[in-house]
Amino acid sequence: MEIVAHRPQAWFLAREFGSLFLDAVCSRPPASRSVLLRLTEEEAARFECEGEEFIDALAARIRLEGFVAAESRNLPRTWHDRLDAAARTWCASRNTPA
Repeated sequence: MEIVAHRPQAWFLAREFGSLFLDAVCSRPPASRSVLLRLTEEEAARFECEGEEFIDALAARIRLEGFVAAESRNLPRTWHDRLDAAARTWCASRNTPA
C-alpha cells in the first residue's frame, strides 16, 4: 500500500492494486476513531479531476456524519493494519507526524 496524500489529524489517502483508499478521522480527540473505505469509481475519478480538495470535502463529510454513517463502507481490521503500517513508514520517511 502506498500513501498518496495526507492531511495531519484528518486523513490518509492510499493506493493499492489500482484502487484508492481513504482513512478518515470521523470523530474528535480524545476519542478519535477512523473509517477506512475504498473509493468508488466515481470518487476516484473526482479525485483525479479535483485533487486533494475533493478528499478534504469527502473527509469533512465523513467527520460530520460520524462513524455510524460511514460504518457500512468501513473495511475490515486487516485493511486498517495495512494502511497503518504504510502510514507509519511514510511519516517516518518524511519526519511528519501522523
